[in-house]
Parts: sequence; C-alpha cells; structure tokens
Amino acid sequence: MSRTLKLDEDVEAKLDREARKRGTAPDALANEVLRRELETSVTSSDLPFQITGPFVRSRAGFSFDNVEKLLDEVESPTRK
Repeated sequence: MSRTLKLDEDVEAKLDREARKRGTAPDALANEVLRRELETSVTSSDLPFQITGPFVRSRAGFSFDNVEKLLDEVESPTRK
C-alpha cells in the first residue's frame, strides 16, 4: 500500500539521518517507528474510568474515594 505523507523538514532530515545510520531505507524505518508507536499508544480504553461534569460534585464533608464508607455515613452502617 502506498501513501504520501508530508513531513516537516526537520523530521525528514532526522528520518534520513537515522535510516543511513541503521543502513535501511527511510520508508522501512518510518514503518517500523509508526508501527511501534501505534501499537503502544494509549487509547481511551486504557485510561481509568472517570466521570467529569457539574453533576459529580459532592457535598462538603463527603468524599467518593471510599464508597463503602460514604454509604455507611449517608444510609447508616445497618444498610447491609
């Protein structure tokens, strides 16, 4: 498959320099670097679940860090 990419001059110079240093073609090096980066890049599914927005505010004195403790404080320890 062929695709044309427009590289910044500094990136092209670094790619050419590194390819010569490794004794490989610039396109082969670009494939290797892109493949490695795309396989190890962080996706949204790798991030911890987080809810943001104005509806997630807690009242003063309450913390969502320990839900069991919060439920005990709000509902009473006998809720279980």
